[in-house]
Amino acid sequence: MKAQIRISGQVMSVSMIANHLGGLPIEEKKGMFNDKIIVYASVKECKEAIKIAGQYIRSDPGDQMYQLAKNYTSISYDAATAKIEKL
Repeated sequence: MKAQIRISGQVMSVSMIANHLGGLPIEEKKGMFNDKIIVYASVKECKEAIKIAGQYIRSDPGDQMYQLAKNYTSISYDAATAKIEKL
């Protein structure tokens, strides 16, 4: 079952999350305003991509303003939020 990650918020924060999502997306789309939509083959791949982005942001000592859900369904960084949506 396909799933997508929708990233919305401020431009720089959206690009920071989008650039560090892992995995191989099927498709990348631009949403309204600054939103980015990244489609993966399954929810499991989406969770793995968010996990990788969280690990990268956590490893950067200057970036302390992030919040990662325990089950890897969402990540918030600065003024952007990425959430998994089923298609």
